[in-house]
Amino acid sequence: MFAPVFAAATVAAVCNNNAFWSRCLEMVQDIDHRGLSVRIGQWASKSILELVGICILGQSTGWLARYPDLAETLTRRHANGQHAKAILPLFPRPVRPLLMLTLFGRRELSDLAYLEFVAGDLVQMAAKQEQVLGRRAVNSSSSSHSSLPPNLITAMLKDGNLNLNLSQQEILGHVLVFLAGGSETTSATFQWLIIELCRHPTVQTRLREEVHACWATTLSHTTNNENNNEKSILSQIDNIPYLRAVVEEVLRLHPATMVTQREAKRDMTITGISIPKGTMLMIPPIATNLNTRIWGDDAAQFNPNRWLRGKSASCSNARGEGGQQTCSIMPFGHGPQGCPGRSVARLILMCMAAAFIHEYEVSLEDPLQEFVATEALFTFPTPELVVRLVKVPEA
Repeated sequence: MFAPVFAAATVAAVCNNNAFWSRCLEMVQDIDHRGLSVRIGQWASKSILELVGICILGQSTGWLARYPDLAETLTRRHANGQHAKAILPLFPRPVRPLLMLTLFGRRELSDLAYLEFVAGDLVQMAAKQEQVLGRRAVNSSSSSHSSLPPNLITAMLKDGNLNLNLSQQEILGHVLVFLAGGSETTSATFQWLIIELCRHPTVQTRLREEVHACWATTLSHTTNNENNNEKSILSQIDNIPYLRAVVEEVLRLHPATMVTQREAKRDMTITGISIPKGTMLMIPPIATNLNTRIWGDDAAQFNPNRWLRGKSASCSNARGEGGQQTCSIMPFGHGPQGCPGRSVARLILMCMAAAFIHEYEVSLEDPLQEFVATEALFTFPTPELVVRLVKVPEA
């Protein structure tokens, strides 16, 4: 039901790419890299949250200033999720709700109320803006008021031919999903991307060379030309195949979710195994993402070349989007229940990586530091990612 709404919002996000890409580049350039170290996780969480607002929710640059506690609230919610996952399994299931209330009750309720306020305010502003645009279109008797919803919220409010009939509460719920889930998961993946680039300096160098080669003729032109709507930022990014390969390889090795759950709605049989109705199926994406029968003997290694068709023997038996077998990589799930934000997540990751690697050479503060995938509401690297940045000289 939700897929058509998000498809429309995704198209709009790509069409309105200039503010998104310009803000992405601006935030990267504004990193204070003159100190000895930079905490990338903190910067990435806030930066990607702002990009989600611009790209998906139709907000203007700097929209987070209206909600000064939003980033901190989301961070605290995810930290609570990590603590809950660590503590609650130690106690019998019947007492877990009471324990959750005891540990996080007052703060948890306060945070939820604040997030609901932000989501409601965003929906209310979008509704008012749509009314204004509608009146202008009627008064001018023109067709300038595009039938394409400019963002996710407007798409849900207008509904149009989508026939979703969403209630106000359902609209708020979807906005909350993207506020709470869309930014931090993408931020965690971006941190893994930086870790892999630090671990593999030859990959970082090659990526920078390809970004620089594309920059003068495509990306910088997109940034400076406000009327350049014929070529979206996504089409420009696709001119850097190694960038997409790096992002896909990070998504394969470091899925944002360790396990997804699906309940069988009817009796069925899967590969000869009988699955009764009501059975809870546990799906660990990493099991397929690291399957050596699909990805080859180097399945556990970081190798972006596997995504370049015809360039890697490890993809000799691959097929389908990105060169992989169906369901062989599931960082966003799969099928109708897959993450509706996968296209925009990939777009944000590619833009952030391109801007970041164009501006800086990056290395780990501690080259010997090992990082562990820790799951709360999503999977993120621990300990905190701290890096050193060196500004890349302008060509």
